[in-house]
Amino acid sequence: MSSAASETASADPRRAPIPWSVWLVLAFAVFIRAGAFNLRHDTLVSDPDGYRRLARNLLGEGVFGNDEKPTAYRPPLYPLLLVPCLAVEDQHLTFFAIRLLHVVLGVGTVGAVLWLGARWKLGRWSLLAALLVACDPILINQSLVVMTETLATCLAALSLVALTRFDERPSVARAAIVGCCLGLAALCRPTFLPWAGLVVVAEAWRLPAWSGKAKYGGAMLAALALTLAPWAVRNQLQLSRPIVTTTHGGYTLLLGNNESYYKFLKTSKRGEVWQSKALEEFDEEGGEGVLNILALNSELEADRSLYDWALGTIRQQPRTFLYASLVRLTRLWGLLPRQVEGAGRSNALRYATAAWYLAEFILAAAGLAVLRGQLLRSPWLWGALLALTFMAVHAVYWTDMRMRAPLVPFAALLAACGAAAIAGRFLRRKA
Repeated sequence: MSSAASETASADPRRAPIPWSVWLVLAFAVFIRAGAFNLRHDTLVSDPDGYRRLARNLLGEGVFGNDEKPTAYRPPLYPLLLVPCLAVEDQHLTFFAIRLLHVVLGVGTVGAVLWLGARWKLGRWSLLAALLVACDPILINQSLVVMTETLATCLAALSLVALTRFDERPSVARAAIVGCCLGLAALCRPTFLPWAGLVVVAEAWRLPAWSGKAKYGGAMLAALALTLAPWAVRNQLQLSRPIVTTTHGGYTLLLGNNESYYKFLKTSKRGEVWQSKALEEFDEEGGEGVLNILALNSELEADRSLYDWALGTIRQQPRTFLYASLVRLTRLWGLLPRQVEGAGRSNALRYATAAWYLAEFILAAAGLAVLRGQLLRSPWLWGALLALTFMAVHAVYWTDMRMRAPLVPFAALLAACGAAAIAGRFLRRKA
C-alpha cells in the first residue's frame, strides 16, 4: 500500500482497522452480560408482564393473546422474538436461548454506542461510554428478567445509529432505515412513538430543499407507517380498532393518577412504597375496582374506563397531578433503587448503584454544560429529543427507574463527553 493510500485509510474511520481496544470492550460486555446470569437463582423464571405467556400462546394456539382470545394489551415485538426461544421443549434450552438473545441485544447496544461515540467525535472517550452501558446496573438487572428493557435499549441505540448515518449522507434508503428502526422501537415500547413523530418532523424541517423534505421525509414516514401497519391491521381485524400502540395505556395512566396514590403522596413518610393493590378490588369511594373493570368489560372498553377514571382524578386534583408529575420525573431519574420486599436486594448493592449513577450523572451534567447549543443540532439533537419525549410521557404515566433504560446509551455518551472535557481541563491546568 502506498503512503498516500495508507494516510487515506487512517483518516477515514470507516476504512481503518478496528482497534484492539474495541474488541476488548465488546469481549468485556459479553463477559459481564453472560456472567450476570449466574448472580441470581431466579434468572428468567418469573414472567411479570406476561411476555413469555404471550409467546407460548402464539406458538401453541397461533393467537397473540390468551388461549383463543386475541389481545393488544402488550406490544408485539418482544414476544415475537421469544417465540423461537420457546420452540424447543427442553426448559433449560429455552432459558439458554433467552439468555443468548439478551446477551446479543446487550452487546449489540454496546457496539452501537462505540460506533456512535466515534461518529459523535468523542474519540477514545467512546470506550468509556460503551463501558458505562456494558456495566449499567439497570440494564444488567433487566437483562435477567423476561421484560422489554434489553430490546428497547438496543433499538434506541440502533435508531440513533440510523439517524447519524442518514445525516452523514442522506438517501432514500437510509431514510427508510430510520423509519423502520423507529417503527420497531414503537412496536417494542409505545413510548417511542412520540419520539418517532418528532424525529420525522425535525428531519424534514432541517433538510434545505422542499424536494429533499418531500423525498426523504416521505420515505422516513412511509417506512415508519409500513412497519407499524401489520400490528394496526391485525388489531383492526381482531379487535375492530386499528391500534398502533396497546390497550395498556389506561392502566398505566391510572397507576400514577388515582385517589389512593395521590393521598399516599400527601401523607407518606420517606421510604414508604405505595401498594397498587388498593386499586384492584375497589376505588377510593368503594366503587368498582380495576379487576372488576377488566373482568366485566371488553379489552377496549376496560382501557377506556381506566382512562376515564384516571382523567377524572386529574381533573379533580390538578395541583396534586402536577406534584405527582414532578415525583414521577424524580423517580425516572432516581439514583437509589427502592427496596422490594422479598427480592433479596441488599442495601449495599442498592447504595453502590446509587453511587454509580451519581458519578455518571455528574459527568453527564458536565457534558450538557459543554455541549449547550450543540444539543439542538444533529447528532446530539436526536438523543435530546428522545430524553425529552420519555420525560414528557413518564411525567404523566406511571414510572420507575427501569423505564429510563432506553435513555442509558445517550446518558453514557453525555457522560463520556463530560469526562473528556474535565480531563482536558485538568491536563491544560497541569501543563
